[in-house]
Order: sequence, then C-alpha cells, then structure tokens
Amino acid sequence: YKKAWCAAAGDQYDPVPTLDHFISTYPQATQLANALVLRGTAHAARENVAQALADFDRVVAEFPDSEAAAAAWQRAAQLCGRHVQDKNSQDKMVKYYQGLIQYYQALVKRGGRAKPAVLADAHYNIACALYDTNPKEAIPHFREARTMSAEQYAALVDQRLVQCYFKLKDAEGLRAALETLERTNPATYSGLPAAILRWCGWACYQSGDYLAANKYLTDGLAREPREKYRAADGSEQERPKVEPLVWKTLARSRLELGLYPLALEAAQHYVSMETQPYRKAEGMNDEARILVGLKRPTEARRLCNEALDLGIDGPIKSSLLLTLGDACYAEGKFGEAAQYYGRVANTATEKDLKPNALYRLAAALRRAGKTGEAEPYEEALNRDFPTWHPSEQVQKLIKRP
Repeated sequence: YKKAWCAAAGDQYDPVPTLDHFISTYPQATQLANALVLRGTAHAARENVAQALADFDRVVAEFPDSEAAAAAWQRAAQLCGRHVQDKNSQDKMVKYYQGLIQYYQALVKRGGRAKPAVLADAHYNIACALYDTNPKEAIPHFREARTMSAEQYAALVDQRLVQCYFKLKDAEGLRAALETLERTNPATYSGLPAAILRWCGWACYQSGDYLAANKYLTDGLAREPREKYRAADGSEQERPKVEPLVWKTLARSRLELGLYPLALEAAQHYVSMETQPYRKAEGMNDEARILVGLKRPTEARRLCNEALDLGIDGPIKSSLLLTLGDACYAEGKFGEAAQYYGRVANTATEKDLKPNALYRLAAALRRAGKTGEAEPYEEALNRDFPTWHPSEQVQKLIKRP
C-alpha cells in the first residue's frame, strides 16, 4: 500500500498495478477505501472514466461514512465536470456533488465538521450545471456557495444571480440582484448587457416604480450602440439606438418623477421615430404633458391640436383633451379648461380617464367661480369612484381652491 501511495504521489511509475494487487490480495485491509480512492484518482488522471467512477462508486457504497467517501464523491464529480459537454456526464456531476453535500450534512449531524470551501465548490458547480435548464433551482445553490465562501464566489455569484433572475423574468429578484451587484462590483455591473437593464426598467415602470424604471432604462441606454438622426433644427445628432418603446417608457417615468427636461428629450425621440397615427398621437400627448410641467402651456396646446389633426379617436383623443384642459388651467383660463374636461367627463367610460376628468372639471369650475356647477361632478366622483385618488402629478398641477 505504501509503495502504491508513494507512486501516486509522484510520477515515476504507474501506481495502478500495485493498487490492483493490494486491493485483490487484501480485501479486508483498513486501507482498502483509501486504496480504491488512489486507484480511481490514477484512472481519472489518465481519463479512464469508467474505471475511475467504478472505484469511486465502490467507496461511497461500501464505506459511506469514511473520510475516503468524501474524497470519492468530490473526485468523481470533478472527473465528470471535465466532460460537461456530455449531458450524461453533467447529470452525473450533479449527482456526485449532491452526494458530497449529503455526506457533510450527515457528518455534521454526527458531530463532525464540514469543509465550507469544499461545499461552496459543490454548490457552485451544481448551480452552473442547472443554470441553462433550471435557473430557479440553480439560485439556492448559487446563494449557498456565496454564503460558504464569499471571498471566492461573491463576485461570480452576484453576476450569475442577475442572469438567473433575468432568464426567469423575475422583476423583483432581478432588481435586488442588480442592486447587490452594483454595490459590490460596480465594474461588473457596468459591463452587463443593455437588454437586462432595459427589461428591468420596463418591469419597474409596469409596477409603478418610476424611480427604478428611470435608473435602469438610463443605465441601459449608456450601453446601447449609437445611431445618427436628424434633430428638429435640421442638425445631425447621435442617440442610443433603441426601439421607440424604450423612449416612450423612459419619457413617462421621468414625467412621473417631475424630471421634465430629461422627459422632454425622451418624448421627442419617441415622437420622431413613431409613424403609426395613434401611437404618435399618444407620444405627442406625453410630450405636451411634459411641456405643461415645464410651464410652456402654449406649446403644449399647439402639440395637442396637431395630434388631434391626425384623426385619432377613443381614449387617446380623450387624453389629449385632458392635456388641453391642463394647459388652459396652467394659464389661468379655468373656464376654457372646464370645457375640455367636460367633454371627457361626460363621454368617457374608461376607469382611469373618467375620474381624472371629473376631478379636474370640478376643480376648474370652482376656480372659475362656478361652485354650484362643480358640486354635482364632485358628488359623481365620490359616488362612482370612492377609492380613487389623484396622482401626485395631478395634485401638483390642479390646485383646488
């Protein structure tokens, strides 16, 4: 046995014949488990996969609680890991690493001590194997690897978690993972694909988190390729090359945050790229709302009228009428504002447009000194929409008397 051990430790001669003799001649020897691990390791070094795994499997079957079993589990997994391009080998690798984890769990229950670095390696490799086909199942293994050996795996895991949550389209998990990665590894965060940040920004917008939407959409723009375009003044400029929807979502997020100059830039990009009348009119309405926020109501009114000239109807037309009313309201023309609001309040049925119109109409009538006319609309708002509340943007614009 010692002769074989020395041979395995060096490279002077092949230890396998000596180990074959020892294992067959002394089947009851106390060193049998270690001898099998040595022989399996020697076979693995020569890529004799079947013979190596046979020895490792024998150790974990016949000596499951021995220290040699831990080595057998680990070396079998590492051997299969060298052939992960083969799906069968990858599945075997996962099985062996899971066996190693279970071995240490049992050892701890018996009062022994686990090896965090070994377990971290096992969890990380299992997670990497699961990443493509089952990212949800990979996540807890990535987290275990980070917990057990943060120094070695924190940077790798933080990036992998971003990728997992993106594959799963889990907005909440992705945002948390992005926050962690940006905090712990800004360089890696800055190298993330724009698509990840773009999707997270869109998802945050959908959930009403406009601050996060603006951040991730803006961060994503910095990673996009550039394209030339013709500005309104005729000059040739450059901008990030993205789909119009990105500019639309970014403009609306910034509008909700009151970032009017930046919102205007995004809205103008969207309008310049859109050709379909309804979508273009919708973008022009967003731009007009931003102009009202910038205290440029005259320009807002002109833009709304241009959008109406596109021949659109339905909810978009109603939204444009509300914005026309807002522009008049901002100019102190409360009676004219009430006329626009009234056209929507008396015809719209949409659950978002109707209460907004009633609220604005009542406020405009009161500001115009027509309290008696305002009261029925206030009653209708309270009766038909008892839980509705105006947005922060509307409250800033429509100051009620």
